Amino acid sequence: MVCKVAPNRQSGLTSYFNAYGGHGYSHLVDPRTGWPVDHVRSATVVAARATDAGALATALAVLPAEEGLLLAASVPGAECLIVVSDGRRLTSAGWRGFETAAASPRPDWIHAVEASADRGAVGVEPAAEGRWDPAMEAIIGLEIASVGGGRSRKPFVAIWIEDRDRFPVRTLALWYHGARWLPDLRAWNHADQLRLMAEGTQLVDAVASATRGPGKYTVKWDGKDTTGKLVAAGHYTVAIEVAREHGTHQILRQEIVFAGEPQHFDWPANPELAGASLDYGRKRATR
Repeated sequence: MVCKVAPNRQSGLTSYFNAYGGHGYSHLVDPRTGWPVDHVRSATVVAARATDAGALATALAVLPAEEGLLLAASVPGAECLIVVSDGRRLTSAGWRGFETAAASPRPDWIHAVEASADRGAVGVEPAAEGRWDPAMEAIIGLEIASVGGGRSRKPFVAIWIEDRDRFPVRTLALWYHGARWLPDLRAWNHADQLRLMAEGTQLVDAVASATRGPGKYTVKWDGKDTTGKLVAAGHYTVAIEVAREHGTHQILRQEIVFAGEPQHFDWPANPELAGASLDYGRKRATR
């Protein structure tokens, strides 16, 4: 897959794993062994030309990771990210520059095709890197609007959390019906495909539930990732995507610093949501 990521910069991504017998198999075959590649989960390359990015990403997915880094370094202007089978992320010397750009307010060329309410990060940078405070929680509230006098179909909704590298660390809600419609939640689906390539585990069955009608709903995040471990305190993005058959497609994003300082944010209403809010603070006592 090759896609434009910046003016005069092209990105190539190679990683397609199919599961069989509990093991993941790549679509790429190592010509030295005749067997599918299994030591690299994904290889992402940014280069001046799309052809260079695509070819280099394929080569990096086949070569041993260390050799791949040396090859990328030999191509002028190319930078890469390699995720190996044990989950480690290996990067070229200049890759960090792209990660820093993603964490700052994003220029027009990196905006998704979908209309989004993208704002600056709420909160302050933590003084030191630490874990999520177990006494804190994030509460996402949303109100599904009544459309067409209640005769329209219920919308599909996805709510998830992305880390500073735009990697989806947790899906909080996935309301839809029928696997054929899941691609309609295209932003969430794309993010989960990246997660699947890195982690190799399916989570749809574990997080999916039925669609909801008009009304107010609340979803909470306890600061844990997909594996149940507390994440690091710091910058994250809360994303809400709504798609309705014969309706509109909406995506809301808000960058926020989860570092112990209470925060509140309200999204403006749109054709699918009468309102949405984000509250980060101490856990509320339950009766």
